[in-house]
Amino acid sequence: MIQLSYTLFVLVIIYQIFVSFLIYRAEEYERAQRLVQITLIWFIPIVTAFVLHSFLRNQRKTSQVKINNVSTQDQNVVLGYGDIKD
Repeated sequence: MIQLSYTLFVLVIIYQIFVSFLIYRAEEYERAQRLVQITLIWFIPIVTAFVLHSFLRNQRKTSQVKINNVSTQDQNVVLGYGDIKD
């Protein structure tokens, strides 16, 4: 039973480190917001890590859908300096 408790504890810590790293690297959030979220992860461990991980995944999926929609709608758009004229 004690072995199971240690294993669960280690898994929770690993998950918190993983989510903290994701939040730290997330460009979707401002620096202050990332610091608050990481602080919450470590003060309210399991619930906050799970909730913030879910929010980040959802936000990235939404961003990816927007990027895909733009790229399929604007296939003739060329990015660069100035306008291209035929």
